[in-house]
Amino acid sequence: AVGLVQWILWDPWIQPFSWLLFYPAVFCCAWLGGLAAGIGGTLISALLAWYFFIDPAFSFDLHNVTGSIVSAFVFTITGCLFTWFHVKLRQALRSSEGQFEATFEQAAAGMLLMAPDGRFLRVNRKLCEIVGYDAQTLTTMSYQDITHPADLETCLVCIRRALAGEIDTFSIEKRHMRRDGGIAWVNLTVSLVRKPNGAPDHFIEVIEDITARKRAERRFEQLFENAPIALSTSNREGRIILM
Repeated sequence: AVGLVQWILWDPWIQPFSWLLFYPAVFCCAWLGGLAAGIGGTLISALLAWYFFIDPAFSFDLHNVTGSIVSAFVFTITGCLFTWFHVKLRQALRSSEGQFEATFEQAAAGMLLMAPDGRFLRVNRKLCEIVGYDAQTLTTMSYQDITHPADLETCLVCIRRALAGEIDTFSIEKRHMRRDGGIAWVNLTVSLVRKPNGAPDHFIEVIEDITARKRAERRFEQLFENAPIALSTSNREGRIILM
């Protein structure tokens, strides 16, 4: 039945646009083989269309010389242009991906991509240094596995609010459990990325190691509290804020 419909519609409707049948082949050649393959596929497709579909069929003779040459020229030019733009687009995409890879991996702060359920999808080198786990191990874990129990509820509340649409980003200070049993204090900034339909896709987290600062603050507090003389600090208005 399909063949009968095509035969009936061939002469008035399909044959004048027979070149269009070969655009998928041009696309596949450009997609799989790049610029050379796309142009080669365009030229071969033009010859095949000419031989099989341009009147008279199964011949390179031409009855309508002007119309056939114009249609072949338009097909060849559009096929080559499509191939060129496709290759340029893929190059730009690879360049963008390369820049993201370099930024992600070489960032001075820890970075990770996290699924809505808390599983780590991807981590960078700096985060591995902060928590002492290798990347492969971390991608089998979740944020619950490395979050200090005392800070877990705070994280859960913020994540639930983000998933509920109440907030898009949040920042908190928390403790990570290191592989060696130590504690790493971090300043965590989290953003939720959503799918086009609005559903949560993944979280992007930037993790700044503030362990040294926290240790310095703790030492200052100990020295302040244990000083042999009375000490106090005040703000610009003269109000005492620590004594």
